[in-house]
Amino acid sequence: MNYMYYAWEEKQLAGVDVPLKTNLEMVEIFKRWNNTVNSEFAMFQPERLLGKRIQDSPLPLFKSSLCAAVPRKTIDKLVKNFSQWNTILRNGVR
Repeated sequence: MNYMYYAWEEKQLAGVDVPLKTNLEMVEIFKRWNNTVNSEFAMFQPERLLGKRIQDSPLPLFKSSLCAAVPRKTIDKLVKNFSQWNTILRNGVR
C-alpha cells in the first residue's frame, strides 16, 4: 500500500472497543495521540485453553498478539529511508 499513487488513511476498531466511539470521539483520540506510535502487547492467557492441560515444558508458553497504531508520516518516512529498517531489525524488532 505504500507504493500507491494516492495517500490513504486507515482506522480500525476492534470488537473490544465497546461502546463504539463516534467519529467525533475518534477524532479527539487521534488528536491526543499527536502522531505517536501506540502499541499493546498482551501476554498469554491460560484460560483461553478451555480446560486443556498446559504440559510441563522447559520453555515458557506464549500465545500473544501485538496491536499497534503507527502514524502515516512514520510509515512514509520508513519506506523512503530503508537504512532505518536496518536499524530497527538490528535492534531485534521484527
